[in-house]
Order: sequence, then C-alpha cells, then structure tokens
Amino acid sequence: MSLKKKSLGIILGILCFFALFQVNTFAAEKGQVHVIVENTTATKESGAAWDGNLFDTYVDITDDMTALSAIQTACANEKKDIKLNQWNGIETIENLSTGWMCTLNDWFTNNGLLDYKISDGSLKAGDELRVMYSSNWGEDIGSIYNNNDKSLKALTFSSGTISPAFQTNTKSYTLTVSDGVKEVKVIPTAANKNFQVKTIVGSKEYDRTQAVPVAHGSKFQVVCGRTSWPTMNNSANVSETSYTVTVKTKEGIAKESVSPKIKLSGESKSYQSTKVTWNKISGVSKYQVYRKASKNGTYKKVKTTTARSFTDTKKKTGTTYYYKVRAYKIYGSKTFYGAFSNVKTIKVVPAQVSIQKVSQKGSYLKTNWKKVSGADGYRVYMKVKGAKNYQRVYQCGKNKLAYTKKTGMTKKTYSVKVRAYKKVKNKKVFGKYSKVKIITMKLLK
Repeated sequence: MSLKKKSLGIILGILCFFALFQVNTFAAEKGQVHVIVENTTATKESGAAWDGNLFDTYVDITDDMTALSAIQTACANEKKDIKLNQWNGIETIENLSTGWMCTLNDWFTNNGLLDYKISDGSLKAGDELRVMYSSNWGEDIGSIYNNNDKSLKALTFSSGTISPAFQTNTKSYTLTVSDGVKEVKVIPTAANKNFQVKTIVGSKEYDRTQAVPVAHGSKFQVVCGRTSWPTMNNSANVSETSYTVTVKTKEGIAKESVSPKIKLSGESKSYQSTKVTWNKISGVSKYQVYRKASKNGTYKKVKTTTARSFTDTKKKTGTTYYYKVRAYKIYGSKTFYGAFSNVKTIKVVPAQVSIQKVSQKGSYLKTNWKKVSGADGYRVYMKVKGAKNYQRVYQCGKNKLAYTKKTGMTKKTYSVKVRAYKKVKNKKVFGKYSKVKIITMKLLK
C-alpha cells in the first residue's frame, strides 16, 4: 500500500472516530428517557413467564424518538424480546403477552405510545416510561375507568420533611428543607392514575420528574385532574383536587422565630424598683432588656434572660425609666434578632397600699392598712355614696397605719382608699392608690 493510501486511511479513521464521538456527545446532551418494565400482578406460580422487575434503565434521546421506540430501544439494549400488535401496542415482552400498559410520568396516557414524541415536546428528557403488566384491564395497576376520584393517595419529596404526615383529605402542608436546598422533586401518586398530577409554581407547570425551585416561604400547588388536562376518563364535570405546600428552611424558621411582636407591660414595684413583663415567643434563645433613664437618653442593655420578666432594683424614687425588649435566636454561627417591643414608661413610686380592713366601731369608721417599705407617710381618701369625688380626709407619717373617722349615727355607705408617699427633695412622690374598700354603716340600737 502506498504512503498516500495509508495516510488517507488514517484520516478517514480519525474522522469516523470523531463522528461517532460527536453523535454520542449530542445524544448525551439531549438527555435520556427512563424506561422500566415490570410485572407485579401475575406470578410464575400462576403461569406467567416471569414476574418482578425485568429491567430499569435509561436510553439516549434521538430526534425521532417516540415513547414506543424508547421502550423498544431499552428492550434491545437489555437483550429482551418485545413484539407489537397490529395497533402498534405492546403484545409480548419476554413471552409474557396480552395485558401491557404504560404510564408516562405515572399517568396512563389517553393516546397510543407513538403519539408521544421528542419532536413535539410531548416526550422529553427525564420522562419516565413505566411498562406494566395488568391482569385486570389496568385496575390492578392504578388505571380505573369508572371512577373519577381526583385525590392523591401519596405525596413525597426528594428532600425535606413534610408536616403534617400526608393524608388524602388534608390539603395544606409544610415542607421543611435543609439550608442550601434550592430545588426538590415533588413525587405525587394519584388515587387514579388515569389523571395527571402536576406541581404548579406561579403559572408554570412541573411534571413528576422535574425539580421544583424552593426557597423559604415559597408556596406551590400539587394538582390532580385539572379539567383542561387530557384523560381517558369522562370527568369534565369533576373538579380538580389541589394540595398546598409551603416551604420552610431551617434557617428561615430560626429567623421567623423572632418575628412575632413582643408586647411589654410593667409597673413600679416599690420606691426603688420596677418590673417589666412580656409575652412568650416560642423557639427563641433568650430576651434582651434595654433601659434608659430619660426621654432623650441612650438605651443600654441591662439584662439577658430566658425568663419573661425582669425586676430592676436600686432605682431612684420619682425618676421615670424607659424600657424595651427584644428576642433573639442563635442558629449555628448566626444570631437573628427580633424587633423591639413597645416602649414601657415607668415612674418609680412607693408600692401600692394594701388595706387590711375597714370596720365599724360604734359610730366610728376605722381603716387599717399594711406598712409600705420606704414610705414616708400615707394619705386616706373617702367619699359617701352618691358623691362625685373623693376627699382627702387624713395624712400621717410612716409609723401610723390606721385612721378612725367619726361618722355619727347615720346609715351611709363609704368608699375608702389609701396611698403612700415618699419625700424626694421636699416633694411628695405618691404611689398607686389601694383597691377601694366599701362599707355601709349600721344604725346602733
């Protein structure tokens, strides 16, 4: 052979190699179709040629591929015999005949396998063709012609945890996924597989084999049997069934835990202390209490606590303090803070007086009260039933804890209240009034 002919042969060989490599590369770029052949209904014991899973494989997509040719290619690749009937349906696979049906993405199609094509998008990369043997016209494998139940019997996901556990009649769920998960496959199973099931995000529809984008707070619908979707059943008058799924991430849940508004309340507890309280926020790590001592002052953090109250001691009588609280959540190496509560303004005053008793001694009305810590004195107020305003009737020092008033021989009803005071720079700072005590004087015989 001449050198020229040898060179030409080498060049042709290289060209053939690259042509073959290019075809395989293009096929890989176009993707694959998933093909499964199985018999779960007829057993060998009952006379079937075989049972169980015959094969589970993938075939490379070609431009002229149909659902039927994909199944034929898969059988050829797996060296399994397949024969068609006169209507281009499957007659026999590996000597098991009459009863073959196929789902496309878990849906029993309403047209023949030749009608689903790569060229028009009715068959696409990632689709699943499951060829199943039926001993009962499809009912034993989920195809029911005389039943228009459009519910799901199962709903699972490629990632995450669903809550509550799926039940057919429960229509709303939360899917919690790990941080960083950007998409999941939604895997629904229809009660009747003659109806399609799709996941809908916004206006976009996703098949069973397609990944759905997810983020914290996102929602999607899993819909079975929309009336505009094809089916072999006569079900146009039966409404679709829809399930709502809300996505949560673990970090998003941590952020959300501090989002509820804290409502702060409080009061002066004594002449030198205050107490603030707030509602519980579930799932937070702790609460931070901030305080300032004047309207235009600067807040400073004074307490970090797991409790839902804080008693602030060694405060100045007569001074007004401003408080606010926020929650925070530690998640991994991150800390998430909630919004501050309302501001609670508290003036430090003597504690509220507690009246021990109001009693009648002959024609006298006697009031006794408990000592208030830090008080420099007390004032007593009374009014007769029907009067509009209370009148101050008595003032005393800190060691006096009773007051007696002569009322005469009258049958009148009196209301009594007492408050303590403390002197600050020659001014009296009054505490909260006691609870009102009421007494009706009795006529003596």
